[in-house]
Amino acid sequence: MSKLTAFFKQNKKEATTFDIHLESFEEPITLKVISGADNKRIQKESMVERKQGRQTKKEMDGAAYNEKLAIASIVNPPLSNTEIQESYGVMGEAELYNEMFNWAEQTLIVEAILEESGFNQDINEKIAKAKN
Repeated sequence: MSKLTAFFKQNKKEATTFDIHLESFEEPITLKVISGADNKRIQKESMVERKQGRQTKKEMDGAAYNEKLAIASIVNPPLSNTEIQESYGVMGEAELYNEMFNWAEQTLIVEAILEESGFNQDINEKIAKAKN
């Protein structure tokens, strides 16, 4: 049996950051994998109500989710920085994100986050990695 204490909060490894390079910028964009709690909050914030006849149905707005996920994952440049926002003529993290990165770059950012989070790994790869 493994040590139970290995799973205590104080023994948990910190989330690591990773860089991606976009052609638009000389410096890399630094990203992080968000926590499960942050992901749950983002999912909840991304729910929209749609009317179907007399009924209202809640569903996930995928575009809103991807935007919020990317914003929460970007460590550098800090999207909350007012100097950067002013240079783009916008106010707020979401406005800066949409002005700063074109749609292809936004897609690359989300794909990098998903890959680093393990979504693109084959289950057999995960099992092999766990065994090592």
